[in-house]
Amino acid sequence: MSSYKDESFRRESDSLDDVEMQERDSDSRGEQEDRLLPSEDTDEVGEIKYKVEWHLRTGWAIALSVLAAGLALVGLVLFTKLFIVGSTVAVEDADLEVVGIGGFRRPASDYILDPSWDINAAPTVRQYEWKVVDIVANPDGVFRPMITINGKFPGPMIECNEGDTIIVDIDNQSVNATSIHFHGIYQNGTNHMDGTSGITQCPIASRRKFQYKFTITGQSGTYYYHGHQAIQISDGLYGPLVIHSRNEKKLQHIPYATDRVVMLQDYYHELSSGLLVTNLEPGNEAPPIPNGALINGLNKRDCSQLPGRMCDNSTATVPAFELAANAHHRLRFINAGAFAWFQVSVDEHEFAITEADGTDVVPTYDSRMMIAPAQRYSMVINTNQTDMDLFWLRARMVTHCWAEPELPGPGADEVKAVIHYTKSKQPQQGLISQPTSRAWTQGMEMQCRDMNTTSWEPASFEPAPSEADYSYYLRANLEIGDWYADFCYSRPLFNY
Repeated sequence: MSSYKDESFRRESDSLDDVEMQERDSDSRGEQEDRLLPSEDTDEVGEIKYKVEWHLRTGWAIALSVLAAGLALVGLVLFTKLFIVGSTVAVEDADLEVVGIGGFRRPASDYILDPSWDINAAPTVRQYEWKVVDIVANPDGVFRPMITINGKFPGPMIECNEGDTIIVDIDNQSVNATSIHFHGIYQNGTNHMDGTSGITQCPIASRRKFQYKFTITGQSGTYYYHGHQAIQISDGLYGPLVIHSRNEKKLQHIPYATDRVVMLQDYYHELSSGLLVTNLEPGNEAPPIPNGALINGLNKRDCSQLPGRMCDNSTATVPAFELAANAHHRLRFINAGAFAWFQVSVDEHEFAITEADGTDVVPTYDSRMMIAPAQRYSMVINTNQTDMDLFWLRARMVTHCWAEPELPGPGADEVKAVIHYTKSKQPQQGLISQPTSRAWTQGMEMQCRDMNTTSWEPASFEPAPSEADYSYYLRANLEIGDWYADFCYSRPLFNY
């Protein structure tokens, strides 16, 4: 007992657990346990002192824990309701603009240039207010999420004179960040207004605003703008930009009665964000194949051929261009697609190409035209046929240079528009029949390559210097070791 007693004086027991440990070491366990009563603060057993401390009973601990958890839960619910759910509802209401069925479609007249436009007007400021909004729409009948400007698809046309200042105020109400690139505009002195996300600017965050401001100098012709954050051009964020020159009448060698924009687009039924992820997967070098094509945002698909899609083509239409008979008409073609080349022709009509990527050229005649993504060509046609007044304009994607040329399937690889001869300037009420015109007999192009432009001559140019001061050899390619990018099949062409 002496050794035990000495040890007990050296160690002060701080809890009943300590007491129990000491009691287990004692030879007189039973007698000591009998003396540990709750009513005693300190009992003496020989020379050993026991200190009894009160602890919270288990029942109270559980009750207080449950109460604390309940209060925390109530606080979390109130916080979520007041600060998260409330703001989310407001965001969703702003994100998804309610558009009546077909109400998102831009009127065809919006892409007809003003015949009374004053190309000699003094330079002025032209300002646009654009709200970028998310909608669900069905341009060809198939419903899908889209990114639009002011709830309309495609975007509005910017029409201006050389020397004008363009101001575009962007209010990004989309859930995604964005930027607007003005394709082909020189941006001399305003490189920060070029709109190339991650290169010349940070993207415009959701719920934020940004103003583009630049002056058009030293260029004219046909251009376009488009979303430049990821591949938002494929989601509907694009539109035409036309710049008039004071010398336009002189540079265009064929006078024309009307002037309009014709935008071609390879069209996907899926969001570009998902397509891009798939396209960049390891080992995948084939860009995604379009599901179809659009002209000025229009086409009409057979919903019975698309059983896996939510489709309603009751408001979808085949585009039509009403052109006065026995006159010349200028069609400004823009390939606003992400991947596909188009071969364009007009049944039973030759045409003159009078502009290429903003450069006026001496008219060169052909019966079909190849146009790559981002390219622009002006075509002038003469409505001089006498045996009928309805003709097909055909724009067919060149699928032979794809990894899977059989896609997207018969009929889906071509989009058509109607050329309708009119005898008056009054708009017609609608077409009562489809054209029975004959297509040109030449076969489809087997390669995605430019037309032979070696014989084309600019309408106005300065001769090149007879001798070069310096000569440089430049070679640009995407290459890793012995592997290089074949631009007919590789991923660089997706979002050209």
